Amino acid sequence: MYVGIIQVDLIIREAHSLKDKRRVLRSIKDRLRVRFQVAAAEVGVLDDRREATLGISLVANDATHAQKRCQSILNFLESHPAADVEDSQMEII
Repeated sequence: MYVGIIQVDLIIREAHSLKDKRRVLRSIKDRLRVRFQVAAAEVGVLDDRREATLGISLVANDATHAQKRCQSILNFLESHPAADVEDSQMEII
């Protein structure tokens, strides 16, 4: 069993309030769950309206498969219209 862990720092461009930030993050997390079948949660500073850190995890039976899925998730996040990826870290355990 292999576990893929991704930590992504995002800049929410269109967030004028915490409510806007939560709306964008909820949309991103829901899409990740449906499309990639992963667990996702906001794990960083919660009270900054423009910055967010997401923690994403997945389980796979092959390390290569876990690596490819993690890369697909990062590609998806980098193409999101409302958020920019500032930094990311990926680890396969």
